[in-house]
Amino acid sequence: MSLSDDVSAQNSVTNSPVATTATGLNGPGLSRAYCQGCHLYPEPALLDRETWGKGALPYMSVWLGVGKFDLSRRADADILKESRVFPEQPILPLDHWKLINRYYLEQSPLVPLPQPPHPRTRMPLQGFRP
Repeated sequence: MSLSDDVSAQNSVTNSPVATTATGLNGPGLSRAYCQGCHLYPEPALLDRETWGKGALPYMSVWLGVGKFDLSRRADADILKESRVFPEQPILPLDHWKLINRYYLEQSPLVPLPQPPHPRTRMPLQGFRP
């Protein structure tokens, strides 16, 4: 499959076109299909754009076989290679991965969302010595 210049929907936050594949698959649908196949679905607003782009997406690329993990300096390199924890070949088409990346980067906030108030930590902590 290759990326299509056609659009099938509007981005709900920016009102910009949502990119699709030639078969009509788009970032939101692809992200739901692939991401929640292994873990709970992470909404784009969970992280800010920089964290998605420089942290979470590059990290996940290795688990999907799209990115490569340099095992050469690890003592357990042979064990990891044998276990096939990291796929040798991508488990999804590259155009799908690009659409998922685009979706997360376009939909995520520029800055982290504010955190709700947290209760103050009471000292001393139970089970810990000062």
